[in-house]
Amino acid sequence: MHVSDALSAFPYPGTQRELLRFAKEKGADESVVHALAALPAGTYANSAEVMRTIIDKIRSG
Repeated sequence: MHVSDALSAFPYPGTQRELLRFAKEKGADESVVHALAALPAGTYANSAEVMRTIIDKIRSG
């Protein structure tokens, strides 16, 4: 399962904690849970913002 799959039905906007809880409830695998747990606290407007933040975090190390 990918991040986008885990959050496909998420009712944005939502906080990092809400995203993480939703993904866990949908049965997201460990890598998705880890990626969402590493997101900075805050509210995310949509899936594009979530993905952009994850990619930026990976690129910055």
